[in-house]
Amino acid sequence: MKTKISRKRLEKNNSTESIKKTKRSGAKKKKSYYFDITVQNKIVEYQKEACAESQQVIYERFISPAFTELVQSLVSVYGFKSSNEDIEHLKADCVSFLFETIHKWNPEKNSKAFSYFNVVAKNWLTIQSRRLRKNQIRSAYIDDPNALNVSEKSELFDREYIDPDVMLLESFERFDKIIDMIVYIEDHVKDENDIKCCFAIKKVFNSIENLEFFNKRAVFVYLREISGLNSTELSSSLSSIRKIYRKVAGPDKMFDIFWKVVMSNQIEKVLDKVEKNEKKEKSIENFADILDNIATLEDKKKMLWKEIYENALEDREKSKMLFNDAYISMQGGVNEHMNIGAIMSKYIERMSKSNDQILKLAELIAKEEEKAETISDDEIFGKING
Repeated sequence: MKTKISRKRLEKNNSTESIKKTKRSGAKKKKSYYFDITVQNKIVEYQKEACAESQQVIYERFISPAFTELVQSLVSVYGFKSSNEDIEHLKADCVSFLFETIHKWNPEKNSKAFSYFNVVAKNWLTIQSRRLRKNQIRSAYIDDPNALNVSEKSELFDREYIDPDVMLLESFERFDKIIDMIVYIEDHVKDENDIKCCFAIKKVFNSIENLEFFNKRAVFVYLREISGLNSTELSSSLSSIRKIYRKVAGPDKMFDIFWKVVMSNQIEKVLDKVEKNEKKEKSIENFADILDNIATLEDKKKMLWKEIYENALEDREKSKMLFNDAYISMQGGVNEHMNIGAIMSKYIERMSKSNDQILKLAELIAKEEEKAETISDDEIFGKING
């Protein structure tokens, strides 16, 4: 018995079958890569091109978009961050660095351009991210009240203001003296490798503003590349130069700039702190003498009053330091006044309480001495207040 099939159903089945065949027989879509063999060929063409204008056209149309996409991909995948600046700046700097390294890729080494520039960009982003993070940890903003610890605040308030123009002039003079010292050492070395090393040192000093990396390892690499010496030869030459340096650099020697410039600031800070401590100790000593001259005063009370006096001086000094810190922070405008004004009033209140404690001690001592009438209130307060 034949099964009857409607015409519409038969047309529908044929249509569905044809669609399935089309899907099975259809060609697979090719993926579009942003850094393919075309970009690699354009890099080779860029390296061989002698005309600067043609190079610029090749780079802007083919190479720059690939570099930009490569950097964007690395930042997204590995999560590189830039704490103190916009991440787009970091990406742009990385693309610029890749542009500067185009000539370093050698197609004859059978390495793909994508692999080479991918490694270069990743290493550059890693180094820069670490550097920015290290700078963030080491740096602190003066207008951030929570960024500085007590010792940093003390150093900041004790620091003497130096005019920027004077500081710039002193840096130029110090730089010239360093170059003179290198020239002097160069004239007193005899080995050819030592002379090459001195030349490399001068070259590095004269190119400081153009150096991208400036740490101990980077300087050693710069010296090695400029002098043409290997690591062993360079280390030996640096040892010879260091011996001459020790003979001519230092206090009362031909080149004592490092002692005068670097150490003088440290000495001034130490002397200033010593002077403040001596003044404080002198005040405490005068107060102790006053207590010792009161024959009717018990030893326990003398010890208690002396401790109260020392604490009052300490509280007043710390409150003053914190007040100065808050005063610097509130220079920005109305918002800073609203946020920090209440805190500053507390510091002023703390200083006032310390002064009240000192005045109260003066009154207590005056009462003890009232019978003998040997010293007035004003004289007592003048002595114990320094």
